[in-house]
Amino acid sequence: MEWNANCALKSLKDTRVGGYYEKGSAVQIAKPRKKAMTSAYLKFFETAADGKSRSCKFCGQTYSIATATGNLGRHLSSRHPGYDKSGDSITGTALQSSGSTAVLKPQSGAKAPKVDLDGVNWLLLKWLSLASLPPTILDDGLLANSLKILNPSIEIWSSEKFQPVLFGVFRSMQENVRTTLDQISSKVALAIEFWSSYEQITYMGVTCQWIDDNWSFQKVLLDICRVPYPCGGSEIYTCLVKIIKMFHIQDKILACTHDNSPSAMLACHTLGEDADAHKMGPFCFIPCAARTLNMIIEDGLGPAKALISKARDFVMEMNTSSDISKDFLHFTTAYQEGSWKIPLDVSAVWSGQYQMLDLIHKVNSFFDCTLFISSIKEDCESFSCRLLSVQLVIICLREVCAAPIYFCLQASKSVDAVARKYEETLANRMLLNSVEKNAVSIMHEYLEPFYKTTNNLCAEKVLTLGLVLFFMDHISEMIAPCKGSLHFPDWLKSVAQDMAEKALAYTNQVCNIFTYISVVLDPRIKGELIPESLNVEKNIEEARTHFLRTYSSHHFLPLSTAEYGDGTSMSFAEEIARKKRKASTGSPTDELTLYLSEPLAPISTDAMEWWKINSTRYPRLSLMARDFLAVQATSVAPEELFCFKGAEIERQRFGIPHEYAQVCLCVKSWIESGHMFKCTEIDYDRLVGIAAESRGLTVCRTKNKKGIDHV
Repeated sequence: MEWNANCALKSLKDTRVGGYYEKGSAVQIAKPRKKAMTSAYLKFFETAADGKSRSCKFCGQTYSIATATGNLGRHLSSRHPGYDKSGDSITGTALQSSGSTAVLKPQSGAKAPKVDLDGVNWLLLKWLSLASLPPTILDDGLLANSLKILNPSIEIWSSEKFQPVLFGVFRSMQENVRTTLDQISSKVALAIEFWSSYEQITYMGVTCQWIDDNWSFQKVLLDICRVPYPCGGSEIYTCLVKIIKMFHIQDKILACTHDNSPSAMLACHTLGEDADAHKMGPFCFIPCAARTLNMIIEDGLGPAKALISKARDFVMEMNTSSDISKDFLHFTTAYQEGSWKIPLDVSAVWSGQYQMLDLIHKVNSFFDCTLFISSIKEDCESFSCRLLSVQLVIICLREVCAAPIYFCLQASKSVDAVARKYEETLANRMLLNSVEKNAVSIMHEYLEPFYKTTNNLCAEKVLTLGLVLFFMDHISEMIAPCKGSLHFPDWLKSVAQDMAEKALAYTNQVCNIFTYISVVLDPRIKGELIPESLNVEKNIEEARTHFLRTYSSHHFLPLSTAEYGDGTSMSFAEEIARKKRKASTGSPTDELTLYLSEPLAPISTDAMEWWKINSTRYPRLSLMARDFLAVQATSVAPEELFCFKGAEIERQRFGIPHEYAQVCLCVKSWIESGHMFKCTEIDYDRLVGIAAESRGLTVCRTKNKKGIDHV
């Protein structure tokens, strides 16, 4: 019998039983047949007509036909996250740069998630408002394509539809602000600030501040308007009056804080003349203390500008290099030199400039100490004192040269270690000559109190005029000794002279009877800590006269249940004692006398809370305090001027086009200050809940201190 391969194959085929092969009495398990190569990723790619390549249906990226499917999967995961949730397949050609939209087929039998399509657009509108972005940013189609991947049914409104909706929201929220102001029973204070956009258009922002019935400080942006050319006092005055009349507050304005520019000062002066002519009550205008302080600091930084630029180059190199940053953080941890946040602040505002100055001071103090130690060691070795260690030298330095040298040495180990490791890249940038080192040391010591002052101003919850003048008076005291001291170099004396002139000019502008009343009614300041320029005898008499004329005629309903300021019940004996004291005094002016005779409240006291508790003790004086404590010393929040936050706001304002500047910036401010995002067409809680249910998530909603919802 002939046996060949064909017979063998035929025999095996004939004897296969249910996956087993039978040969005689033996049963063997056969190897499973290898399946054809398939992949779930291939349905998201189109094969070219020549069969040599595949292209992504989302972005058009082309791959060879021999490319492993794993690489195709990595492309989808990195470029198009969520692709696997969009559907079984995608029809149409790959997306081109023209912005065409991907059309996704839903999975057969799969239930598409419920989406409120208009609600998605309303949420998108709210996001654009909070980011101060114009709706035209959506015209490129990238966001629409991304949302299509998540749900093919989503249709993003065009910018032509977004625009009227956004303007409708603006008008609705503006009316809400107007209604809020109509309900205010106390006086209000205004603050105005100016900036320019990339289109070289000058804008004015007008903010209103007041204290409500619950003694909470309130602040709201009224409007942002374009100031016509040539942006002088007349143009500013016209815009300001228009906004005041729009919100019906012409009879409630007590003061206006401006940005120190001559044009703004002229506009406020004209506004004050109008108030006098129409007998609308007292009105004063105040220069911005924060901008004055910033100009004073700029004069102080003048001699160190070049050195600060050198340090900024050093830090920018470190910020952009992950290796250098990691080494820096490693060394600070190893040497226990505190925590540092990378990237370091290299902004041109005061906080960034002082950080550069501080860095230069520490680094070069370290280099000086190192050279000093080396010279001592060489001298000791010449006397055969080879066993003298670095630690012993440090101990000697502490005894001979005092502790600050040791501190500088300790504080600079990390920077020195980084500089030595990356010597070619960094070290030379931080090495200064002896004259520069001396200048940095003097400048750092001189400006440190200014840095502490600005930090305190930025940290205050409610920055009253009295507290600001308290700090500004301290700044003047810091400048004065330097002008005539023999211990400071001539260049610093010249700088101090310029700084003193600006401080004096501010003091002369801010001193009037109304600022005196505002300062005295701060329970932390009163007459004891008031600046010397305000503490004159005639001011207290004029304050009494104004109090008698304006606030003593108010009538107060008798209390059915007498209470202390803190809400606790008053005893019957205490009621009798209060009646006798009231009868013996007889005049409402004694409220002011009694208030001024009591000890000062601690500086850490919340002035609003103090008056809330003590308003029943001083019923008439508390009315005057509500009015005058609303007067602000700054036209801009200090953290927006001295910290990195200000640079972010400036960039945001600079880049927004004119047709959206007023609407976007106002809506953003109103949302952040707690006003509702006016929209009757959409329930945000329901929308977020539907989205959560479709993903099987549990959503927790919280509110921040301003009442803004967060998910």
